[in-house]
Amino acid sequence: MMMTSAPVWVHPAVHALAWTLVNFLWQGLLVGLLLTSVLGLINRRAANLRYIIACSALAIMTILPVLTLRHFLTESDGQTSRTNTRADTTEAGNVVQTAAAVLVQRTAPSLNVVSEVANSLLPWMLIAWVVGVILLSSRLWIGLIAVRSIRSFASPLLMGDVPELFHKVGRRLEMNFAVQLLTSAFVEVPTVVGWLRPAVIMPFGCLAGLSKTQIEALLAHELAHIKRHDYLVNVLQMVTETMFFYHPLVWWVSKQIRREREYCCDDLALTVSENPLAYAKALSSLEEQRSSIPSAALGADGGSLVLRVRRLLGCDHMPPFTRMFAGTSLSITLLVTIFTCAATQGSWAVGSIESKQQMTGYANLSAQNLADLQHYGVTAAFANSINAIGLGQASVEQLVRLNQYGVDPQFAADVKRAGLVDLTLEDVIRFHQYGVSPEYVAGMYAMGYHEPDEILQLQQQGISVLQVNDLHRVGYRTLSPTQIASQFHPE
Repeated sequence: MMMTSAPVWVHPAVHALAWTLVNFLWQGLLVGLLLTSVLGLINRRAANLRYIIACSALAIMTILPVLTLRHFLTESDGQTSRTNTRADTTEAGNVVQTAAAVLVQRTAPSLNVVSEVANSLLPWMLIAWVVGVILLSSRLWIGLIAVRSIRSFASPLLMGDVPELFHKVGRRLEMNFAVQLLTSAFVEVPTVVGWLRPAVIMPFGCLAGLSKTQIEALLAHELAHIKRHDYLVNVLQMVTETMFFYHPLVWWVSKQIRREREYCCDDLALTVSENPLAYAKALSSLEEQRSSIPSAALGADGGSLVLRVRRLLGCDHMPPFTRMFAGTSLSITLLVTIFTCAATQGSWAVGSIESKQQMTGYANLSAQNLADLQHYGVTAAFANSINAIGLGQASVEQLVRLNQYGVDPQFAADVKRAGLVDLTLEDVIRFHQYGVSPEYVAGMYAMGYHEPDEILQLQQQGISVLQVNDLHRVGYRTLSPTQIASQFHPE
């Protein structure tokens, strides 16, 4: 019999990652609702402010899971070294926790049911997430490779006075680094590629029929992307979309960023052309040439051209009800946030009260210990059943590990009945972790091996009870596990 390791998803780090992804569902929802509210209160003409706020929302969405994962890992690593001093709370904190307990006391059983279901689905959710990240990472790399290929096949644009206009626009925008102006048959709209060595790629025939003012405005728009380092931000957006692809609001926030980014560049372009109508006509001509470009690139057809044209012409006034909706949404978001925090604290508080009432022998547990038991789904019935087996009172850490590794009280009781005198809960955990069954323990005990370490060593060496019994029949009754292994696995 070969050694069997514990399932990977019961490892504390993997378990923490899975629950981090689950918690991001409500975290992302709150950030998305808050962004909706804030954007609804800000003038649509303030593109730079709206862009900064949208980018901040996406950054918060990226940081929150990192902080959550760190919290779970710290919580897991600190289980063996926590003391009751960490449970000290201020009087105000106790009042808040008590109020939260009252708030969710009726819903706590439902929360526990949801938690149990989520725990059972964690392995499948984690597998689905890994597959999704791999697929979208491939999308990102393919996009970057496509952009590089487009650039490698592009050639310098030397047609007419376009290069001169390009440099003139660059000077007006105070570009302090070199930018290439290229042309290619593989793009159908003006496109920006690269960050360290940026380039603007113009399609063949794109500028035909456009006036000098319109050409300047289009070139200014593309150079504005480079001046603002939008290419880098776009790639970072795609990384965030890849990691949190399962959350719809991540995609929505990213869409808002791309829309406001185009508006910002339109505003910069108007500082050069100063003719909104001519620029709007130039954008309308691009509408006839729209095509799909690699997502890792930035094209002049980004966002909705219709909305951009309406904005340039001053036809994008915010309806009065939008601000009312934004104010209402902001209020709802704050209430949801408060309730979520209260539910989290309250569920721990309710769990603490239930644990104190039902768990025998744990009168002096700290609040942090009770929170751990609640968080990892350790019930009073589970703790009492484990302690009733007769292997000593389990510590909080042992209860958590027993529950995480799937060691049920029946397994521990069956191992105890095998007759091992010095058996401990740590031995039971190791037996379950490495695939040592109660029947195997009982068989080896009957063969004269009464130490848990001996039995575990025999199992790890792949020695069966029948093999030991065969040795006993021929008179080998006092061999050590190492000697037995040498009989069946000679070097």
